[in-house]
Amino acid sequence: MLTSGDGFTALSTTGTVTPGTPYTSGQAITITVQPNSVLDNANLVAHGVPLQTPGNPVGNYYIEECTDPGGLAANLPNTASDCEWATLDVSAAKTNSGSLNDSSFTVFDLPDPVSLGLPTMSGTCDVAPNQCVIDIFATDPHNADGFG
Repeated sequence: MLTSGDGFTALSTTGTVTPGTPYTSGQAITITVQPNSVLDNANLVAHGVPLQTPGNPVGNYYIEECTDPGGLAANLPNTASDCEWATLDVSAAKTNSGSLNDSSFTVFDLPDPVSLGLPTMSGTCDVAPNQCVIDIFATDPHNADGFG
């Protein structure tokens, strides 16, 4: 299991895997996010996320695999072209607390034209130094407000 530095987000494998090895392209993982003040409904409302009303989260989170060259915070994605649209998952419903559980996210070595078709992202995302990150968005990262 991998856990984010803030302790809110964990990625865990599904099924049998070889310990100490990277995730395999096409492997299913579970993404679990603990309640937090970044994705909670009050913060989304305060930041004008569309379709949110106080106490009533609307819609789903957007989860997508993106590039992070060198695995550095300075290289985290900042445009939609840094993320692979074909990996976009919108099955996790927004919650008041900001928590979520997505037990069926699939990770890939990117680009993966065999499994996903022509790439929509720039760059490569597989193993070091071409690290991948799983980004969680409150709005569609491929619309103008997604990386706002």
